Amino acid sequence: MTQEEKDEFNKRRTDRLAKDNKTRIIWAIILPVVGVVLSVAIGFAGKSKQGEIASATVLDTQSVGEFLNENGNGTAVYTGTASAADPVSLRDEDGEYIRISRKIEEEFKVRDNETDKVDTETNLVSDDFECCDEITLDDVTIPYSVFHDLPSGTDTNNDKRGDYNIKTTYSFIPASVDGTFLIKAASGEIVSAEYYKSNDIAGESSKVFSLAIVLIWIVIIAIEVFLIIKTVRIAKVLGVSKRSLGVFAAVILAAGMLAGCKAEPDPNSGLYKAVSAQMMGMSMGVEEIYENGVSFELKDGGKCVADLDGETFNIKWSTEGNRVHIEGRGVDLSGTIGGGEMILENMMDMGLDMTFHCDELTHADLTAGGKSSDKDKPSDKEKSSASAASSGSVLERLKDAKNGVDVYGPSSGSQKSDDDWGDLWNTDDWNIDDWNVEDWDLEESK
Repeated sequence: MTQEEKDEFNKRRTDRLAKDNKTRIIWAIILPVVGVVLSVAIGFAGKSKQGEIASATVLDTQSVGEFLNENGNGTAVYTGTASAADPVSLRDEDGEYIRISRKIEEEFKVRDNETDKVDTETNLVSDDFECCDEITLDDVTIPYSVFHDLPSGTDTNNDKRGDYNIKTTYSFIPASVDGTFLIKAASGEIVSAEYYKSNDIAGESSKVFSLAIVLIWIVIIAIEVFLIIKTVRIAKVLGVSKRSLGVFAAVILAAGMLAGCKAEPDPNSGLYKAVSAQMMGMSMGVEEIYENGVSFELKDGGKCVADLDGETFNIKWSTEGNRVHIEGRGVDLSGTIGGGEMILENMMDMGLDMTFHCDELTHADLTAGGKSSDKDKPSDKEKSSASAASSGSVLERLKDAKNGVDVYGPSSGSQKSDDDWGDLWNTDDWNIDDWNVEDWDLEESK
C-alpha cells in the first residue's frame, strides 16, 4: 500500500468516525427532549387520572347496582370483594380460581465431554389455562374482560429424579379478591374496573405515574452516559481537546437531569395557615403559641416554605396516603392531611396538636374542588381561645422545649401564683347588690 493509499484510507476512516460522532451528539441532544415530551405526556395522563378519581362517586351508602341504575354513566369507587361467578381450576384438589395457567417443562442435564461442563436443557411439555367468564362485584355480575390489574400469584412444583426434573408452574388469580375498584360505567353497564390494593387510590395511582417517569429518565440517562463514553473515545482519536470533551459531557448530562426534574403536581399543595391549637386538653389560640403566626407553604416536588413565628426558611415535606411529614432545619412534624386541612400532632413532643387550613389548593383540578369548603373551616369558637392566658409563658415553654430545656412541671395554664389571684380579692368587683339572700337555703345547710 502506497503512502497516498494509506492517507486516503485514514481520511475515510476519520470522516466516518466524525460522522458517527456527529450522529451520537445529535441523539445525545434529542434524548432529553424526548424525555421531556414523554414526562409531560405521562404527567398529563396522571393529572387526568387524578381528576377522574377526584370526581368519582364513593359507594359507601349505595350498592354498585344502585349506582348503575341511578347514573348509567360515570365513575365510582367501590371497596369490597370481587368473586368468580364460575370459578375454574387446573389442579385436581387445590382450590378454585378466577384465572389459572399451568406450564409443564422437562429439565435434564447434559454434560459436554470436551469442556466437561454441565448444561441444563428445557423442553416445553404443555402450556394451558382456564379462566372464568364472569365476576361478581357487590350486587352485579360483569365480564372478567373489563377487570384490570387483578393481583396474581405464582406457585412452582419440581419433581426431581436424578438429572431429570419435571417443573410445573402455576400462575393464578384467586377465586376472590379484596380491594378497591375504580369503576367506569357507560349506558348502564360497567366497561372498566381497575383494581387498587388500598383505598387510597389517588396516592397509589400517582405513584405509578411517578415511577413511570423515573424509569424513563433512568433509561435516558443510561443511554446518555453510553453515548458520551463512545463520543469521548472517538473524539480522542480525532484529536479533540480534553477540555472540550469535559464541557460537552457536563452540558449534556446537566441538560438531561434538569429536563427530568419537573416536579409532579401534588393535590395537597397550597398555603396552610394555623387556625387553632389544642394542648393538654385545652383549646387555645395560635397567637398564644406563635405570637406572629405559623404557616407552611407546601409546594410540588416536596419543597416547603415554613413560617414559624415570623422566621421563614425552606424545608421538605412528603405524604403517604393521608399522612404528612414535614422535616428539616430542626423541624420534625407529622400528622394528617386532606381536603385542604392539615393537623400536625404532638408538635415538639409537647402534646400540642395544631390545625391548619388552606383556603385554595394550588392544583384545583386535582381535587373535587380547589377551594376548601366552609364546613372544613374551623368555627369562630374553635378559632377563639383562652386569650386571657399569657401568650408569652406558653411560647417560652415551647421555645425552651425546642432548645432541649427541661420544661416539665407545673403548667402556666393549670396553676396560678399568688400574684395571679390579685383581682379575686378586689371587693369592688363583687356585685353584692345582686345577691339574693332569700334564695339561700340556710335551714337545710345547718
